[in-house]
Amino acid sequence: MAQTAVDWMVNQVGSASSASTWNGRCLAMVRAAYEQTGVYQSGYGTGPIAAQKLAAGGYLHTDDNPPAGTLVMFGVCSNSKYDPYGYGHAAMSIGGGKIVHAYAGVIRIDDISKFVSHGYPYLGWGVWHAEYGNTMENVQASATGDAAQLADFVERLYTVALNRPSDAIGKAAWIASLQNGTKTGADTVWGVVLSDEFKDRNLSDNDFVEVLYKTLFDRSSDSIGKENWLNQLNNGASRETIFNGFVGSDEFAELVRSFGL
Repeated sequence: MAQTAVDWMVNQVGSASSASTWNGRCLAMVRAAYEQTGVYQSGYGTGPIAAQKLAAGGYLHTDDNPPAGTLVMFGVCSNSKYDPYGYGHAAMSIGGGKIVHAYAGVIRIDDISKFVSHGYPYLGWGVWHAEYGNTMENVQASATGDAAQLADFVERLYTVALNRPSDAIGKAAWIASLQNGTKTGADTVWGVVLSDEFKDRNLSDNDFVEVLYKTLFDRSSDSIGKENWLNQLNNGASRETIFNGFVGSDEFAELVRSFGL
């Protein structure tokens, strides 16, 4: 199973289209690799957040020789030029002290030691979704909420993010994908909030951030937090990057858990 994920990542090396897809989404790319094996996870948001959560469960390993197929996490880079938003980094080990990852607009293979020399502190490695067991083969996550909970989760996405009631076909498809584990709560929100329909609303940055608060946190923004997100957008961050920041938060994790996800 782990080798399938590694092979998928390695096959993306040098691909311009993959580089465009995963630019600024290093951890999401690792998640996508595991999805090729049938392993699904709502996501940890950033490398440092992943390390923190794995450490809390006793699943973070700090030796510098991660097995192939494991998630490798790095802290915030000491050089803000390479990590302007302080998100750190995440990659997949291919064994032998090497990683494959999306970095600086390129899918590439690097030595861990070389990457650390660029200012990214090595935090350790762990098994994706380790709270379900400490081997890849034991991992299988799916929605635990009942149909009514999942329907409510999907309906509020349509209402808050798209500003309309759901359509029957679309709603049924999202609910089914949550029930069978082919989509996570984060995947579903991504599919709605970053859909063409949502983009056609042509929201200002201010309104976009406000919608994220209401959709992903179920509340209005606070002035300090909103100012931080807007500053990032004004300094060149993409809306996808801001979205990933929201998804990686404990507040979003609590929201999806409330719907049985």
